[in-house]
This record gives sequence, C-alpha cells and structure tokens, in this order.
Amino acid sequence: MSEKSQRALLSEARKAARDAQTKQREAARARERRVLDLATTVIANLDERDLVVERTERLAGGALQELVDVEGLSVREALEACGSRLDEREATRLRRIVQVEEKQAAVAAAGLSRDTVAAAV
Repeated sequence: MSEKSQRALLSEARKAARDAQTKQREAARARERRVLDLATTVIANLDERDLVVERTERLAGGALQELVDVEGLSVREALEACGSRLDEREATRLRRIVQVEEKQAAVAAAGLSRDTVAAAV
C-alpha cells in the first residue's frame, strides 16, 4: 500500500472517529437537557404543592382559630364540629401556624426582625 493511500485511510478513520464522538456528545447533551427539564418539572411541581399545602393549612388554622376565639368553642368542640378529619395534635399545629403568623405581623409592624419572633415563639 502506498504512503498516500495509507494517509488517506488514516484520515478517513480519524474523520469516522470524530463523527462518532460528535454523535455521542450530541446524544449526551440531548439527554442532559431532557434530565434537566424533567428535574426542573419535578422541583417546580413540588414547590407548587408545598405552596398549596402551606396556604390551605393557614386557611384551616385560621378557621379553627375562629371557631375557638370567635365562636367560643373549646378545641375539643371544634374538633367534634370537624368530624374525624383531624386530631387535637393536628389542630394545635394548624392553630400555631396562624399564631406564629400573627406574631410575625405584629413584630413586622413594630419593625423587629423575624429572628426575634422565632425566639419569642
């Protein structure tokens, strides 16, 4: 085989290897984009769920607080009014969310930091 044809074969082999590597890199980049997009979707949906849960728990806690403070029910009576949907521990947790937010609002109105509120609670 002549030196020229050997160089031509090597050149073609290098080109074939580069083309294969380019295809592999493109496939890897495409997969990386898909993984990133799917992970972003998971995280965004979990964040949205957390916001919805936080909002609904605040609303439930506010309603429980109103049953006790405005309507004059005891916590036990408020639980009975809600049926078997929650227990005393859960009711306390939900009401506490509202109480902490009320304290934070009062502190914010007074110009104090959230750290001060957390320490007070």
